[in-house]
Amino acid sequence: MRINILALGPEEQPVPFAGTVDLSYMVRWGEAPFPEPVSVSGTACRKHGQTLVELEAQYTLHTICARCLQPVVRRETADLDYVVMEQLEQDSPQDWVEAPGGMLDITALVGEDLFLALDAASLCSKDCKGLCPACGADRNQTDCGCSAQKKIDPRFAALSKLLDDKNDTQ
Repeated sequence: MRINILALGPEEQPVPFAGTVDLSYMVRWGEAPFPEPVSVSGTACRKHGQTLVELEAQYTLHTICARCLQPVVRRETADLDYVVMEQLEQDSPQDWVEAPGGMLDITALVGEDLFLALDAASLCSKDCKGLCPACGADRNQTDCGCSAQKKIDPRFAALSKLLDDKNDTQ
């Protein structure tokens, strides 16, 4: 999706736009977080030699829960805004966007911002219990019956002895 910022109307008169962008080519950790088209709508307005672009992106996020490894599908909305110039000057702020030849590529901007806004670890719910470290059962679906006591990795047994000694002195 592209917008010709040179063809916008008179100064300070917003021009609406709407459409969809395909971000299915983006891959994170071997999976496509945006397999469905992203709906984009907003306005572009010229002011003082710059173009202000405000948009709303509505998308369906597909990811995996970091605790229980179950698929997570969630509808989300992001509000994005940009200051756009046909050619950036040397002292232009770093967050301004350049539109070479007056053509602004909305797909690239939205794709970059949505990708960078993804959580490092998504959860299916705030109270997700995750997988049992002993048997691997999903604790959201079943009580696996594994011992509630924490099993100590034999490689760290000497360190646990230090903790026991510290508790004895207190």
